[in-house]
Formats: sequence, structure tokens, C-alpha cells
Amino acid sequence: MQQLIELQGGTVVIAERCGFSEGAVRSWRDGRSDISRERCVIMARALGISLLWLVAGEGPMSAEAKIPTLPDAISGTPSGPAPRASDPPHTPMLDSRLLAAALRLLQSYIGLVGGSLDPNSRADRLAELYDILGHAGGSTHVGRLIDFHHTLGEQLRRDRLLIA
Repeated sequence: MQQLIELQGGTVVIAERCGFSEGAVRSWRDGRSDISRERCVIMARALGISLLWLVAGEGPMSAEAKIPTLPDAISGTPSGPAPRASDPPHTPMLDSRLLAAALRLLQSYIGLVGGSLDPNSRADRLAELYDILGHAGGSTHVGRLIDFHHTLGEQLRRDRLLIA
């Protein structure tokens, strides 16, 4: 993390580019906390670095190097060789700032309602919220957010009852 901070120009630069707080980046640098899997993906994409290098310190730092990559479970874009001109159009790259905002909003919703989600449900809800935020401005945006919050609240309450 220290090497990455030095190369990028400081904790402030990384925080701004990735949508994280500067305190979180300093905490990872100082070893006071561990970075989550979701934030690793966001950071790798936002900074153009290899996810494998960030997580394991293996291989080249650059994301453009030919190394195996993890599939992008959030956007559904498969990993693999670069597309050819003859290939059908692919899903656009994730907007790391929008993803970070969706993740913060999801965490906020979960905190307000209480409870937790299993990893698959969390990924599904994050993808849904990312889609809603990505289409902001339409007349149905507010209604979709309200429906999302209501459905999430019901799911969290139901899951809490099943555990109890």
C-alpha cells in the first residue's frame, strides 16, 4: 500500500480517485485495518493496477499486463482476452466512483435497517443499486430508490427472523 500511495502521489489522490475516505487509505497503509474485497476491485479499476498485484503482490503492477484476472462478478463482464473488432459490443467498464457511491449507500441502508446479507445477496443488491444510480435523472429514479429501500428492508427483516 505504501508503494502505491507513493506512486499515485499520496493518500488524498487515492481517496479521491477511488471514492474512499483519506482516513481509510491511511488506515490500510498503517496496517490498522484490512481493505475489503470490494474496495480492492474498486481501487484496482480506478487506479489501473492489477488486482492480483494489489491483493497478493504477485505479477506486474500494471493492469494492462497479460496476467490472469478475476472475473468481474459485479458487472458480469467476463475476464479473458481483449475483444476483437469482430466481437459483439461488450458491457461498458464500471464507473468506479458510481460503484463506490452505490456501495456506501447500500452499507448505509443496511446500517439503518440493521441485519446483514449473505455475499450473493449483497452482490445482487449492489448491482441493482448501481443500475439505479447509473440511470439517475429519469422520472422513475426516486420511485426505484424507494422500492429498492423497501425491498431491502423486507429482506433484511426476513433474514433476521430466520436467524433468530
